[in-house]
Amino acid sequence: MSSTPNTAGQCGLTFFGCMSASISHELKNALAIINEQAGLLEDLAYLLQKGGPVSPDRLQTLSGSILRQVKRADGIIKNMNRFAHSIDEPIKRVNLNDMLCFTASLSTRLASMKCVTLKTPSIENNLEIQTRPFFLENLIWICFKHIFNAREQPRDLNLSLENRESHAAICFQLEDETPTPIIFQHILEESGPILCLLHAELHENPENHLIYLMLPKKMDDGAMRTSIE
Repeated sequence: MSSTPNTAGQCGLTFFGCMSASISHELKNALAIINEQAGLLEDLAYLLQKGGPVSPDRLQTLSGSILRQVKRADGIIKNMNRFAHSIDEPIKRVNLNDMLCFTASLSTRLASMKCVTLKTPSIENNLEIQTRPFFLENLIWICFKHIFNAREQPRDLNLSLENRESHAAICFQLEDETPTPIIFQHILEESGPILCLLHAELHENPENHLIYLMLPKKMDDGAMRTSIE
C-alpha cells in the first residue's frame, strides 16, 4: 500500500500530526533548559545559605537565560495557537506573504535539522488571496519538506512572491546543485489532492533551479464547494 496520502483530508491529518510533534518537541527543549537553569539557581541559593561567594553576574546570566527561554516558549505557543485557528474559517482572504512567513516559522526546526536557512520576502508585501488557510499552509510545508530533504550541505532557500493578473505565485529558489526535477516530482506526488482542492498549480524551471506554486487570487464557486474527503 502506498504511503502517499490520497485525499486532502489525509494530507491535512499528516500535516497536523507533524506540526504538533514538532511544536511539542520545541516546547520540551525550552522547558528542559529552564529546568536546568532553575537547578543551577537552586545550587547557588544553597551556596549562599552556607555563606559561600556568589557572583551577581552569574545570577544575572542565569535569570537572563531563563527569561529568553520563557520568551521562546511564549512564541512557540503563540504559533501553536495561530496554527490551531487556521481551521476556524475554511475559506478566507489572507495576506500571502504573512502566511508564507508564518509557515516558514512553523518549519524552523525542520530547516535547522537540515541546515537550511529560509530567506523570506519583505514584510511590506501586501498581496492578498482568497484560499483555504490550513491547506495552503499544508501545501507550503510539503514544498519545504521535500526541498529540505534534498539538501546535504548548509544551504539558503530564497522565497519570493509574484503578483500576476489572476494568480499569485510563491517561488522557491534552490541552489544550483539541488536536483530540482526530483524534488518537483516528490512534491507533486504528495500534494496532488491539495493542489486540486486549492485549484493551485505546481511548476518548475530547472534552468533557474526554481519551483513555484500558482494560486488563484479568488476561489470560484466550484473550488469553494470542493470536498476535502
